[in-house]
Amino acid sequence: MADFTINDTMADIRLEYDDRYIYNDIRSSIGTTTTETVLDADPTYQWLRWQEYHGLPTPGATTFRYFTATVADPTAWRIRDVTCYDYDNVPYSGFQIELVDTNDDDTKAVQLTNTGLKGGNIRYTVEYKALATAAVTHDETAYSTLTVRAYDEDSILLYGRRTMNLIWPTGATEGQMQSVVDRYLDKHKDPAGRAIVTMKGKDDTIRAIIFDCEISDDVALVCADLDLNDEFYIDSIAISGTPNGIPVCTLGLTDKYATEERGIFVIDTSALDGTDYLG
Repeated sequence: MADFTINDTMADIRLEYDDRYIYNDIRSSIGTTTTETVLDADPTYQWLRWQEYHGLPTPGATTFRYFTATVADPTAWRIRDVTCYDYDNVPYSGFQIELVDTNDDDTKAVQLTNTGLKGGNIRYTVEYKALATAAVTHDETAYSTLTVRAYDEDSILLYGRRTMNLIWPTGATEGQMQSVVDRYLDKHKDPAGRAIVTMKGKDDTIRAIIFDCEISDDVALVCADLDLNDEFYIDSIAISGTPNGIPVCTLGLTDKYATEERGIFVIDTSALDGTDYLG
């Protein structure tokens, strides 16, 4: 809603258009860098081992032997090459052997149970896989430019290409900056009208406008001959006196862009004067 309304019965109205502030190709760019880690050589691994030879537990008994890796964070464990003979040097199968976990990630236990009726000796190998040499890598940095853009073909055909380059604020995302250039295009693709309004304070209504108006106030201009019914901003105010004491005011006005139009809504305040809240 405008602060004041002025029509052609109250003032002389002159409307001007020019293309000085037309921009129809809006752009913004920012330099970007991306860093990629390039693998030059794969990591290598080795198997480290213990070779064990000892007697079986007594029939029906279970024993544990513990093995702690000397290289941290083994990637795998295994037990292999298991052979067992009784005391008569005859192959013996009355046993169970397996690797079991402990509370330490770098330690495993060999659980050995004699399930048969004889004694004897067992031989086996415990191995773990560990990193021997780390991967060889280097970082490669690529430099590029990220650009967002908005343009209007109709405006370009009418007025030629008018380019505006906007600064990309630090931290703004691509989507946010695209919204900014879109808004600037909507605002600047068409010429903005300017109006010169000259009023003589011949009555109280006009004098009230002359002495109450301020820079940036909204003025609704109505002129049937110019097919004008639009809102403008006040850019300049010049007031002078005349010999007969009637003030004369000249207002410089700029048409409001479509993106600057604002609406209002009316609130019924009857319920807002007590404990009620507007949410």
